[in-house]
Amino acid sequence: KALVAAAIHYGGQRPRAPLIHVDCGHHSDAMISPLLFGHERGAFPGAFERRVGEIVKADGGTLILDRIERLPLDTQAALANLLENGIVQPIGGGAPTPVDVRFVACSTVSLRQRARDGLFREDLLARISVAEVALPPLRDRRVDIPALARHLTSRIATLPTMSNLSLSGELLDAFATWNWPGNVRELNDALIRAACAASGPQLSIEDFPGLAGERARS
Repeated sequence: KALVAAAIHYGGQRPRAPLIHVDCGHHSDAMISPLLFGHERGAFPGAFERRVGEIVKADGGTLILDRIERLPLDTQAALANLLENGIVQPIGGGAPTPVDVRFVACSTVSLRQRARDGLFREDLLARISVAEVALPPLRDRRVDIPALARHLTSRIATLPTMSNLSLSGELLDAFATWNWPGNVRELNDALIRAACAASGPQLSIEDFPGLAGERARS
């Protein structure tokens, strides 16, 4: 989901503008609103200094809200208001800030079902449903796997102590037959492990014991 959201950002008219990613399920209910909207000093216990929210930081660019279904209902209400009026109101007062942000909301569950269950606000659902992209699992779009593998490998090469590696044709064929239950994240993790242990300039199927074992059994 993050790769597709980033592609939307970089393929748009403002690719040099900020791109900020927030995993809504990674933060507690009490802290997600201050993180997104910012807060003034003393707004709540532990707020020792003023903080600019991630929405304001993304002004002019894109904010990715991953696992948006994990937002508490009060934060959903504040976000729905923001999407209607384009104004960020920090927690604890402070001057309202107008923003121009593209929001990309990601979810692995049906937000419409959660709305029917009373767990997701219908007004927020309506405002984030301007355009919808259904992203099938990797096993249902195997034609994408070689390009994704090359892209991820080139990105891994930019990490400290890593080097540029190529991928053998046999390896790419094996990638295309694997089910990848963990989708792109699993592919990325497998490539990182192989890159860390690589002894040559090219990764082959032997660098992926699970794939090699499956190929042998077949």
